[in-house]
Amino acid sequence: MRLKPSYMLMLCAMGIVPAAFAQQKTDDNVMTTNTVIVTAKRAEQDLLQAQPTVNVVKAEDKIVKGATLITDMVKDIPGVELVTDGTPGINVINIRGEKEGRTVLLVDGQRVDDQKTKSGTPLLVNPFFIDSIEVVKGPASVLYGSDAMGGVVNVIKKKASDDRLALEGGVTYDGSGNGATEYLSATGTIDALRYGLAAVHTDVGDIYLSGRERLDNTAFRNKGVEGFVEYDFNDYVTAGVAAETYDTSSQTSTTVGGSYKDFRANIPKWQRNKYSAFVRLHDLNDYVNSIEAKVFVQENDKDFNSKSKISLFGPFYTSIDVNTLNEQKTTGASLQADLSFGDRFNLITGYEYKKDDLDSKSSALVDVLVPTAGGKPGQMAMSKHNYDIAYTDSGYKQESNAVFALLSTTLTDALTLNTGLRYTHIKTLPGTTTGSIDMSMITIPPSATKPPVNMSLPFTQLTHKKTTNDRIVGSAGLVYDINDVSSVRFNWSQGFRAPTIQDLCLITFTGEQQNGNPNLTPETSNNYEIGYRYEDPAGISFDIAAFFTDSKNYISKVKDDKPGMGNRTAFTFENIANAKTYGIETSFAWQLGDFKPYSSFTYLQRKFETDTINTYNTGTPSMQGTTGLAYSKEFDTISLDLDVNARYASETRYHEEFGYFGENSYGGYTVYNASAAVLFGEDRQYTAFVAINNITDKSYQTNELIHEAGRFLSAGFNAKF
Repeated sequence: MRLKPSYMLMLCAMGIVPAAFAQQKTDDNVMTTNTVIVTAKRAEQDLLQAQPTVNVVKAEDKIVKGATLITDMVKDIPGVELVTDGTPGINVINIRGEKEGRTVLLVDGQRVDDQKTKSGTPLLVNPFFIDSIEVVKGPASVLYGSDAMGGVVNVIKKKASDDRLALEGGVTYDGSGNGATEYLSATGTIDALRYGLAAVHTDVGDIYLSGRERLDNTAFRNKGVEGFVEYDFNDYVTAGVAAETYDTSSQTSTTVGGSYKDFRANIPKWQRNKYSAFVRLHDLNDYVNSIEAKVFVQENDKDFNSKSKISLFGPFYTSIDVNTLNEQKTTGASLQADLSFGDRFNLITGYEYKKDDLDSKSSALVDVLVPTAGGKPGQMAMSKHNYDIAYTDSGYKQESNAVFALLSTTLTDALTLNTGLRYTHIKTLPGTTTGSIDMSMITIPPSATKPPVNMSLPFTQLTHKKTTNDRIVGSAGLVYDINDVSSVRFNWSQGFRAPTIQDLCLITFTGEQQNGNPNLTPETSNNYEIGYRYEDPAGISFDIAAFFTDSKNYISKVKDDKPGMGNRTAFTFENIANAKTYGIETSFAWQLGDFKPYSSFTYLQRKFETDTINTYNTGTPSMQGTTGLAYSKEFDTISLDLDVNARYASETRYHEEFGYFGENSYGGYTVYNASAAVLFGEDRQYTAFVAINNITDKSYQTNELIHEAGRFLSAGFNAKF
């Protein structure tokens, strides 16, 4: 594969020092050497000591560059890919080529997932009330269970201010759709009580593509309200409760031809409600660092409507209108202990429980116009078929119980061994699906020999049975501290993904019929990784990681020999593929006085293997990254931050078995961006920023279904009191 000159220049720039962002001042991708993270071992540790590859972003650093979604904040992290089904405002995070449903999403360590989805689970979270986002790359099922095949994304919410009352508010403008976001929060500490309240509202219109072409049916709106209260009963006991609701309504469109040319969808409501509580015992004695119990109830409700029409030839077509209402309730609980045995041993161990209850109502109206026999001489006869399909899924459940342990052993002052083990038992209980199919047929023009037909057809019933999956997974790794500012890591970890309720039990329509399969087995993976971190307080920091992942029993849909309901093409989920993925991730930052050049880069090759297919065309670019230059300067009354960067990716190809449109590809791209932020006020409590995105108005794609926005302006103002 040949690279454009722009790619070659970026690779040369990154070749100076392969690396990871981290210095005294927080930059875009990684934080400082004394950064404390919690996701890599489910407890606080220094980033330099983390066994897997971890990146951390500070939300406020991204907001001043125009980010209004959580996915905007992580898109420059090496190995991270954003995927959309054509719905602006709702992107899904994939890590190291692992597709939908294979990255665990957490909010303050608790899961957000979806048992019935084609595109994966979005993060329905207020992006203006978070502190940071931690991204752990590579299988992490030992600590986080099923679905952690690609990695983990943990959104860390804002903590309470030490002041009695601290207010923060702002407004942003998003020129990609002439939209605006308003947000406000209040936090504080009153004696032993800590609290927080926040609200956000976003309203963005249809996006503008390159050339200021407006794409209809792409507007979205978000709104959310949340709050928390925590109380220190004494020096050793803390308890708290929290509640939040976040609601998005959005529209879906496409900019491509083929079978999805006329696809349009509307999501009037996609709402996440969550209620949680915790009790934490901490600093109890020399052996018990902490014991924490958490419980939560989470509701994930989605109302989805879509229309698609496929032209066959001449006047003939087939179309389908789908309406779906999904209601999922998740109940979860966990108990975790952080124990120390002398200076050599630290043990994180615990128990996790999660139950998903799913109910769904769906309808599909299929309209088919095809030629038929019986027309008069010189006149074509047509047959119009209508299928009205309605069905209800009730009482489907999936329950998970797991125990886990991670032991850190200090072998020498410089060498630490980390070993982990997890046992997970997942039980899926099928509910009931009832439905009906009404069919009507008329001949055009009307024919006496073929009168209109109206009849009911049998509704397809899938075979349902209780399924259980037991899985033991492990991990092991070494972290060697070369000196105070650098470390090398060796890591082996396992991942697994149990089939979801949708995979096992359900019939779904998203332009095509998809049938569940109760005979599926879990996906599994083994990951091998070596990495090196360097964090120099003088200003140079970098990280490099090389990895290889061997995955088996991938679940994907396979075309059925017979048509489905409404005479449409039907697919069934099967364990069809193995995958081998290898690559290198690097990041780099160098503080040169007021200037800071930086870059991040991912090289990734992913191969799917089936009984008949061996292909690297799996929908992931082989190279992608960001290269930029930042400038920061303190003046007497203001602080100035400037940034210019180029974001790029190579060509993306799909094999005919794995793309929306069969064999398909879209070209590589390089997009240039710039931003400026001014901080002013006595305590620099006011921030004004402006950003220009896609400066050259590049027309490009990062997914199969929709092009990205053309050149647009972002701006905003933030104030803290």
